[in-house]
Amino acid sequence: MLQTACRRGFAVASVKCFPIPQWRRGCSSRNHDRDRAGAYENSDPELDIPASEIVLASKPAPGSPVTLDNFAHQSYNLQNDAVQGRVPPGHVLVKTMWLSVDPFMRCRFNDDTGVDYTAPYTVGKPIKSAGIGYVQVSGDDVDDLKPGSFVIDPFDGWPWRSDAVLDATQLTPITQAIETLMPVTQLLSNVGLSGLTALHGIRDAGQVSASDTVIVSGAAGSVGLLASQFALRAGATVIGICGTPEKAKALTNEVGCHAAVTYKDKSEAELASALAVAILETSGKNQATLYFDNVGGVVSEAVVNRLAPHGKIVICGQISMYDSDEDYPPPMSPTAQSLLAQRNISRERFLVLDHASEFSSSLAELCQLTATGALQQHETITAGLTQAPDAFVGMMSGQNFGKALVKCADPPPSAQMYAFLRSVLPTAIRRRLSTITISEASFAPNSRT
Repeated sequence: MLQTACRRGFAVASVKCFPIPQWRRGCSSRNHDRDRAGAYENSDPELDIPASEIVLASKPAPGSPVTLDNFAHQSYNLQNDAVQGRVPPGHVLVKTMWLSVDPFMRCRFNDDTGVDYTAPYTVGKPIKSAGIGYVQVSGDDVDDLKPGSFVIDPFDGWPWRSDAVLDATQLTPITQAIETLMPVTQLLSNVGLSGLTALHGIRDAGQVSASDTVIVSGAAGSVGLLASQFALRAGATVIGICGTPEKAKALTNEVGCHAAVTYKDKSEAELASALAVAILETSGKNQATLYFDNVGGVVSEAVVNRLAPHGKIVICGQISMYDSDEDYPPPMSPTAQSLLAQRNISRERFLVLDHASEFSSSLAELCQLTATGALQQHETITAGLTQAPDAFVGMMSGQNFGKALVKCADPPPSAQMYAFLRSVLPTAIRRRLSTITISEASFAPNSRT
């Protein structure tokens, strides 16, 4: 499970590279429109916009996967969140543009998440995740989130609504400098929780070096792609495990893994045999030294057979086991546990929060690597809020390659301008600008519902 939590993940420097585009000036703000006549004196007409949401219709039976039947799409009246027809003080009305779909969300469908940093979903209430949108109306006492500002909740608090009234303190503005350096969706992957998890999982928990042969399961997922790249950057031999031949080809040809092995078409014994061949052909050795585990289950049982004495297993996630009611992390089979003991192989749960004191410098590093093109990410984009349940169910069954996202609204016209600027901005300038863009990042455990 993605063991991460954050509250205001991207406190970025106020680097203003360009004037505010015209489309941003058109958004309404009580602070800017107080003197205008008519309805603006008494209400915010934007709250009359028809809105819709995805809610939890029912919880899956214990031990069963989440299905489309567990979701419902319905209309939502934004006036429910208004105070005398206005956006409440300290809040903003936002338009949802992007929603993040992540494996750790699966625990929120249970009655008890089993962790203290995120709360279960409630039947009849909206699903929540990380998200990005832009401010349409800012309430009183909101000074740093102006209308037109892009904002992010990088963890678990953005409701699956087309438009939403949110607490401004739970959001962080995305500066124009960030938009110039990278697509804003990178803040939901490379320069966010996926990047932090991969970086600290490989560098700190795994302590990967050039002498290692590293196996990464779930290598075609958002964290797995990045973990593979950080292991490669350390000089290690990297073998990815994924579900399909198409993903395996991408891992070797595009990401740079030395080899990739599929598991869906193999038994445990066949997977162990395929790994043995891949290890020998890529490293000249008979066994791997480190396993970055995103999957668990049968895949991990097969990998244990190919780990060297004094090897290491870093438990980052167990997506194949999230539908079970076992404790996290689930125990391995007696045979595997015996092998771990015989070979003195460590198997430790990785918690990225243990490295919270390093997040500021880590985000700056991730920003620079992403801005200069040194760190790749692929995106599987599902279009439309109504299709968000399909995106989640598909991600849980391995249908995504890289980061799974839901695009809820078209980007504003300024997005094309920033895309053009990114295409012509020299790498040297990108590198320099990225060093001054992210100046602070404060992450903290959070149990928002």
